[in-house]
Amino acid sequence: QLQDALVRLHATFTVTSGNQFARVSIAAEKDSLLTVLKLVFDVLRHPRFPPDGVPRIRAAHVAAIEAGRRDLATMMAQAARDHVNAARGARRGEPGYIPSVDEQLAEYRDTTLDDVRQVYERYWSANRADVAVVGAIPEGVAEVVEQGLGDWKKPEAPAYEPFEPHYADLGDARFDVQADDKSSASLRMWHGLALNQADADYPPLLLAVHILGGGGLESRLNTRVRRGLGLSYGAGARLNADLRGNDGGVAIEASFAPQNRDKVMAAIDAELQAFARDGPTQAELARAKHDMLERLQQARASDAELAGTLDMFAALDRDWAWLAQREAALEHVTLAQLAEAWRRRMKGQRFMVTIGGDFKAAGLGTPPEPAPTR
Repeated sequence: QLQDALVRLHATFTVTSGNQFARVSIAAEKDSLLTVLKLVFDVLRHPRFPPDGVPRIRAAHVAAIEAGRRDLATMMAQAARDHVNAARGARRGEPGYIPSVDEQLAEYRDTTLDDVRQVYERYWSANRADVAVVGAIPEGVAEVVEQGLGDWKKPEAPAYEPFEPHYADLGDARFDVQADDKSSASLRMWHGLALNQADADYPPLLLAVHILGGGGLESRLNTRVRRGLGLSYGAGARLNADLRGNDGGVAIEASFAPQNRDKVMAAIDAELQAFARDGPTQAELARAKHDMLERLQQARASDAELAGTLDMFAALDRDWAWLAQREAALEHVTLAQLAEAWRRRMKGQRFMVTIGGDFKAAGLGTPPEPAPTR
C-alpha cells in the first residue's frame, strides 16, 4: 500500500542507517511534497513491525555475510582485525571495534522482533533531528514538518553523545592471506595520521594523495605500476579524515595477478620514495586543484548532495562561509606547502600491509617486508 501510494504521488522514500545516524530520504514533486511528508511522518511515528519483518531481513543479512566469507576484501580485513582492535584498545560492544564474521552472524541471529521494538520505543524520535529541503519548495513545508515532528519527543531517551574516533598507531605490521582459487590478488597499505578535516595539513595532504593515487589513470601510482610496468589492474590512494575526531590516514590499494605481487610492492615503494624526494610538479598540482574543486562544484548541482551538506552544517554548526574557506585553502596550496606537509607527516613511518591472493598457485612464498616510506 505504501509503495502504491508513493507511485501515485510520483515520489520515493527510503530509510537508511549508518554510524551514529539514521537518514530519511524523500524525493517528490512540488505539488506532492506536503502529502508525501505527512505520509512519511505517519510511517515513522506509527510503524507496524510485522512479525515476519525481522526474520526476513535477518535471513538476508545472514546469507550475505555467509556468502562474503570467501570474499578477498573480507578475508583481508578479518586477518588484520585483532591487531587493529588491540592497537585502538577497542573491545566488543564499543563503536570502534571491528567484529569477526562469526560475531556479526551471532548479533543478527540473536536479534529478535522484541529487541527492535524496544530500541524503537527507547530511542526513535525527533529529539535530535535535522531537516533539509532543497528544490522547488511549496508553501507550508515548515508547518507540515513542525506538525509531524515538533511534538515527537522522548525526554527520557539517552542524550546523543557523538563518538569521536581517535588516532591509533597501527605500526608496520603485515598480514598475508592465502586465498585459494582466486585469479587476482589485492594489496592494501595503511599509514595512520592524527588528522581532522579542519587541520591546516588537510588541504595539502588531500592534493598530495590525489596526485599520488586519486587522479585515475593520470595518478603517479597508476602511471608507474599499471601503465608503465603493466603490473596491476589498478592502483590508487585515498586520504581518510573525518569531520569529528582525528582517526585519519593514507590508504594505498592495488589489484594484480598473484605472480606480480613482489614487483607491485617494489614499484609502489619506488614511487613513494620518488614522491617524498622530488614532490609533484606544478602541472600536477594545478590539475589536482582543478579536479578537486570541480568535484566539489559538481556535487552542489545535486539536490540530494545539497540536502546532505545542509544536514552536515546543522549537525556540526558549520555554514557556507566555512565551506568557502575550505575551498579557498585548497586553491591556495603551494608546492612547498604540499611537499613540507607530506614529508613531515610521512617521514620515518611505515605502512600496515595486508595482502591477499592465491600465492601458492603462483609459486610464491611469504612476501618481503615493506620498505619504510622516506
